[in-house]
Amino acid sequence: TLTPATATVVTGGTQQFTAAVTDQFGASVAAPALTWTVGGGGTISASGLFTAAKTAGGPYSITATDGAAHGNAAVTVAAPVNNAAYVSMSVPSAMTAGQSYPVSVTVTNTGTTTWTSAGSYHLGSQDPQDNTTWGTNRAFLPAGTPSVAPGQSVTFSFTVTAPASAGTYPFQWRMVQDGVQWFGDFTPAQTI
Repeated sequence: TLTPATATVVTGGTQQFTAAVTDQFGASVAAPALTWTVGGGGTISASGLFTAAKTAGGPYSITATDGAAHGNAAVTVAAPVNNAAYVSMSVPSAMTAGQSYPVSVTVTNTGTTTWTSAGSYHLGSQDPQDNTTWGTNRAFLPAGTPSVAPGQSVTFSFTVTAPASAGTYPFQWRMVQDGVQWFGDFTPAQTI
């Protein structure tokens, strides 16, 4: 029996497969030297470590064989997915024209990619997209936060400058991988 019986692996990722060998009575026996093969989608080592190719596809069959005995599993190679969930935002409800204010936005990485500065992951302005109403259109990952793995949250703390002319203006943000895509939840639309 192979474990896991089915798996989804992100392109370029890895998954360890293991084999449990039983006799005709269902009792566990020492695993003999197995030969591992995969029917596409990547490579598998002599120890059962599957390394996915750079192209999504599948499912592909994983087989561990010892003579006439064999076990099978299935693996699907999936493209990485960018996604984010809004957690919270701290921004003054009113600002004085031309003055600077600290704000923060917290989001959780709900995708399968790891966010890094080198990967061009930022918090970007919305309403309208890429506006510089607040003096900037990007917030960067905090210093000391080299990456945000799937399941982790991050707080973007940055300074905005209120528009020079008094009035009400929309304040909204969303995650972006620059040059690739906008993704995830929008922050709530706030008018300041």
